[in-house]
Amino acid sequence: MSSQYHGVHFFKVIVESTLQRGIMKIPTSFVRRHWEGMSNPVILSLPNGSKSKVFWQNKDGGVWFCNGWKEFAKYSKLDVSHFIVFRYEGNSCFNVIIFGKSALEIEYPLSRDATNEEVEEIDEGSDFSLKFSEERSKRPREEAQEEEEESPNKHKKRACSDYSKHKNTGSSRASEHCKGDFKKKLRMFHKKVKEMFKSNHKHFTCIIRKTYTERDLLIMPAEFAKPYLHKEGTATLFVEHGRTWKVQTKVNSHEQFVFSSGWRKFLLDNKLKLGDVCAFEMLVSEPFLFKVTIYPLEDNSNTPLFKGIHYYY
Repeated sequence: MSSQYHGVHFFKVIVESTLQRGIMKIPTSFVRRHWEGMSNPVILSLPNGSKSKVFWQNKDGGVWFCNGWKEFAKYSKLDVSHFIVFRYEGNSCFNVIIFGKSALEIEYPLSRDATNEEVEEIDEGSDFSLKFSEERSKRPREEAQEEEEESPNKHKKRACSDYSKHKNTGSSRASEHCKGDFKKKLRMFHKKVKEMFKSNHKHFTCIIRKTYTERDLLIMPAEFAKPYLHKEGTATLFVEHGRTWKVQTKVNSHEQFVFSSGWRKFLLDNKLKLGDVCAFEMLVSEPFLFKVTIYPLEDNSNTPLFKGIHYYY
């Protein structure tokens, strides 16, 4: 697909049959102008940083999202009358924005990074790259799986796009991800902080994800929120020997407790970055008062927090 087509949009309004059948038709006008050379599968990216592989096929004279679409719809909790905007970003990747029945953008689920899912980078020149023809797009899914097994080097390439967008957080961090498994390092760092952090107060730890740096939002773990948070309100956050910040707590459309209005100011004032870990201690529950301890990723990469962790590249 030519670079001149990058940034082209199309939209869909979700109808009941789209959800029931687990497939979605791509607008014919978009297919005719822009689909030639599209790889199979494509990647759908949500604003929360999650990525989904979705396969497509020629059917009934059109192109349809099929395998993977039903899972994407379930994860993003699509409903009838939701309005979805797809923006083509090149390399068979689409950014997706979803608007609910209220005409406002929905609150997206916690990024699937939390479930340790990863998405392989798909190159337009790779074995997955298909010419727009009905014969080749109908190849069985088993055939695609065999190709993956015959190409072990493909699995060594991981998507760097999410993290390359955060070069302003330090070029060393972006290059580190491209050299190896950056996401694994984040998970292990978070695990070490959880193991070492001790408190007599109710507490939780949270890794700073892409979503939390871009939106006025931080999702609290359900295992903490459900037993200890029972109503919305205002919370006070403070760091040791530092100032305080007022942050709204509320329940989003996915029944998750979140820090909302005021969170981004706290993040910016404390220079939180992608991969940092925060420990929140609830000192007072009425009204909420949290002491926040910050563990910067870049300051701890070579400390005992990582002792005993081995990375293979």
